[in-house]
Amino acid sequence: MTTSLSDAIRAVFAARRDHVYLIDHTARREFTFGQWLDVTTALAAELARAGITKGDRVALLLPNSWELAAFYFACLGMGAVAMPLNPQTAADTRNYLLRNTGPRAIVGGADLDPAEVPGCIGLTCSLDIRPLKDASIVPAALLGARPAGGLLPALRDDNLFSITFTSGTTERPKGVAHYVSGLFGNAHAFNRLYGFDERTRIAHLFPMTYMAGFLNTLLSPFIAGGSTVLLGQFGPTTALDFWTPLRTHQINTLWVSPTMLSGVLKLDRDPAGRSWAAANIGTVCVGTAPLPYQLKADFEAAYGVRLYESYGSSELLYVTAMGPADPYVPGAVGRPVDGVTVRIVDQDGATVAAEGTGEILLQSRHAFAGYWDYAVGAVEPFGRDTWFPTGDAGKLVDGRLYITGRLKDLIIRGGANVSPRAIEEVLHRHPDVVAAAVVGVPDSFYGEDVLAVVQPVAMPADPAPFIKELQALCRKGLSDVEMPRRFELIAEMPRNANGKVLKTDLRAAFSKPR
Repeated sequence: MTTSLSDAIRAVFAARRDHVYLIDHTARREFTFGQWLDVTTALAAELARAGITKGDRVALLLPNSWELAAFYFACLGMGAVAMPLNPQTAADTRNYLLRNTGPRAIVGGADLDPAEVPGCIGLTCSLDIRPLKDASIVPAALLGARPAGGLLPALRDDNLFSITFTSGTTERPKGVAHYVSGLFGNAHAFNRLYGFDERTRIAHLFPMTYMAGFLNTLLSPFIAGGSTVLLGQFGPTTALDFWTPLRTHQINTLWVSPTMLSGVLKLDRDPAGRSWAAANIGTVCVGTAPLPYQLKADFEAAYGVRLYESYGSSELLYVTAMGPADPYVPGAVGRPVDGVTVRIVDQDGATVAAEGTGEILLQSRHAFAGYWDYAVGAVEPFGRDTWFPTGDAGKLVDGRLYITGRLKDLIIRGGANVSPRAIEEVLHRHPDVVAAAVVGVPDSFYGEDVLAVVQPVAMPADPAPFIKELQALCRKGLSDVEMPRRFELIAEMPRNANGKVLKTDLRAAFSKPR
């Protein structure tokens, strides 16, 4: 882009003023870009009157809603730092994060006492910011208010915009800080790859406190001049009637996880959904977890759409993506997006030979500002020229990145390396498998053995016949060393808010040596 990202944001507001940006399906609210600017400017003014200034952290403890989205943009406009926390976060983790990040204000979280957070003010201003109790938080008289000093005068590319938190399992979540330029620059690069523009209308189905529901489905459609429709967080009931709200709001773009695709494929009961999707859904982006080949093939055949897999992280955002012009190559997650460089290294940190497998290191001009240092109480800077270790194993072939698994997930069975992802791909070929996760568990002879945990469409009264079918499938598609020695059926996989399977929980549940 030849202009700054801040100028590009201002230009979107100006050029698209009378066009719809955000629809909240549940609250039945709709906002044009102009109305969105009015609402978020009014919120920013109220935050300022309550004592919030540029650089202050504002903790947001709100469910998916247009209100939460509005506070993101209010912080953006005034230079404050939005710090979203999933309202479902365990109380001890939530309280630890609040005490050790020092927010100047808390929005939502009605059960919290701001006095317990050093330096925090309890917001009780005229818009009833804390807590939000209804969808009419902005008086009609404020909707025509225009910002003083020009359009979003405090907005700068180098402003710290957000601190989001990773889904911690065995340790405290990491606070990942991002600049305005990193978030919007990365979104712009992704939009260019797919041709997203003012015609793009995307379905919002992810938790808004995580990157998939923040960058992917709020900021990306905004900077494209398109629109987003908040459909509520995805669940089994969503899958049963998935296409009706998409038809109602004329959605043409999806950003989904493999879990969502599997749910729709297994539970969809809309007879018109398949033909409607084929005629109206132009792009389906898939991320947050590996996309099994069989799931991709089955969904594309059923709904007449093409799935585009991507790869990224909370720290580096979009890293690679499969573009519309790229032919599908099994196992590949696309080419690096503009501004990203990929390097594959061995265990000693040396670059591996062409097409060799090793750890994936990344450089990106959209990289995060750094992690929040809980001990120091500030962001520990991350250099833009620093290589970021992903913890993922992969390879580069003809410019495409292949993910072969997580380094820590690698199973070493009797000295042989076993890739869980390769086994999971085979298990997903069974038509009655909703999800499969393969982990290493302690074994007195091999040191570590292969356990396959499978979630079937319905739990069988007698699991033995189903497990025999899985064993037969694995014998056809796997070598002897890859063959799972144990199969366990589970009614529902443990997952984090983004839909990723919590393998640490599975290991803990099934780690008795045999």
